[in-house]
Formats: sequence, C-alpha cells, structure tokens
Amino acid sequence: MGNAEEYSLLELCLYLASHWKKIVLNCAVVVFLLLVLREFLPEKYSAEVTLQPISSNTNGELSDLVGNLGNISQIAGLSIGGGGDTKTAIEYLKSRTFVGRFVEKNKLLAEVMAVNGWDSNSDSLIFDESVYDPKLEKWTRQVEFPQKAQPDFWEIHETFTDEILIVAQDLSTGLVNVKITYFSPYVSLKWLTMFVDDANSDLRNKAIAEAESNIKYLKKQLAHTSVSEMRQTIYNLIGAQAEKRMIAETKKEFAFKVIDYPQVSYESNKPESVITVLIGVSIGLIFSVVYFLLKRFYVFARS
Repeated sequence: MGNAEEYSLLELCLYLASHWKKIVLNCAVVVFLLLVLREFLPEKYSAEVTLQPISSNTNGELSDLVGNLGNISQIAGLSIGGGGDTKTAIEYLKSRTFVGRFVEKNKLLAEVMAVNGWDSNSDSLIFDESVYDPKLEKWTRQVEFPQKAQPDFWEIHETFTDEILIVAQDLSTGLVNVKITYFSPYVSLKWLTMFVDDANSDLRNKAIAEAESNIKYLKKQLAHTSVSEMRQTIYNLIGAQAEKRMIAETKKEFAFKVIDYPQVSYESNKPESVITVLIGVSIGLIFSVVYFLLKRFYVFARS
C-alpha cells in the first residue's frame, strides 16, 4: 500500500508538470515537422456522387415458374429482374475487371500511374517524367523483373482503389457513395461521371447477354419438351427473359440511379493548418507523457 500511496495520481501530475518546458518543446517540434510535411503534400480534390442500387425485384409468380423447372433453371442460371444482386453490383465497382477495363477504355493509364501534380494556372497535369514521358508517350520507370515499365492490371487496380476510388454503402439507407480523389477537381468530376456511366453500361450489357443466353437455352429445351405444362412454364420464362432484356436495353441507369449529382469541388483534401497543429500537439503530448512516465517508473524500479 505504501508504494501505491507514494505514486498517487497527484504526484504523477506534479512530476509531469515539473517537465512542462520539455513537453512544450516536444509538442512544438512535432507541430513544426507536421507543418513542413503538410507543405510537401500534393493538393488533391474529391468529387462524390450518391447512388441508389437498383436491385432485381423478382416477381413471385415467375419465381415459382423458375422453381418448377428445377435443374433446367439451375443449368441456365435464370434470373429475372433489373440490375441484379446489389452486393454483387457494388463489388463490381471495385473489381479488378471493371477498374482495369475503365482505365483501358478511357485511356487513363498514364494519368492514373504517372501524375504527381496539377498546374491550376494552365489547367494541366504534371507528370513524373522518371515514370512516364508525356512528350514521347513512353514509360521510363525502372523496375525489376518480372515487372515491366508499363504497369499491368494488378498495379492499376491497386493504385486506383488505394489512392483514387472510394466506394461505401450506408447500411441504414442502402445508398452507395462513390468518391474519386485526384490532383485536378475537373478531372475528378469527369472521371466520376464516366465511372458511373461505364458501370451502368457494363452491367446492362452483361444482363442483356445473360438474358439472350437464357432465351436461347430455353428455346432448345422447348424443342425437346412435349409436356404441355412444362412448355407453358418455359414460354413464360422466355417472356420474362425477353422483358428483362428489353428493360436493360432501354434503361440507362440500369444498376445504379444517381440521387445526388456531383459538382466541381475546389476544396483541397490537404488538412487545414489548425487541424495539423492540433494533431501535432496531441502527438507531442502523448509521446512526452509516455516518455516521462516510463522514465519515472524506470528510475523508481532501479532504486
């Protein structure tokens, strides 16, 4: 009990207070370093859009028809509805397949992998020429085997999803927020618009292809079926798949409906000076307190 009383909370506070000058100095040093580091951080700007996933609302009667076909429906992989499974559609936005196709289709490889700044006066991107020479349109980065100078889909996906793209769903509302962060606010907005349009287009084309494949398969089954009830069921399923195809062909916002359209944001993602100072003071204070307490306990233990 004597040791517990000796090292009471009050005495520890008094001990720390006796080193207040060193603690303040440590905080000042950390704040200074963070402010210097902040100046070297590139300015980046975000564009955001709120989306409502359009899930497939399967009609109950047609679902029963699919169930009646048993193995036939399982083999064909029949599905009836709109944009498909919501979770699958959201994961598709972050998939290597879609991200790679998006970058390749829109010829954004150099912009994604080799830009390190933006000149606001000329509204032009600044390339890291040790990685890519924009004049020669040639990759100049030095890499070790088996990597190549030009980044592959793995690198593109990692960079895009780690540094540029954020996809998050609000579980309470089901709405999806997609954010693109980049050096130029105009490019961020442009890419975000293209990203949502391409996602809807890809998922729409996929649904059309699936519906056409299902119709083709069902017609083959129809030719080999003589049971009238089964034939009627297949006819109904063919009609459902034709309806699904028609909806996909005419619906631009097939998988995601835009709820809140994005606008150009000129607010940089670089932390404000006040926030930087507060973070620096917090880090310096925590570091100093832990250091002096450990030092105090060490001295006491040795004595």
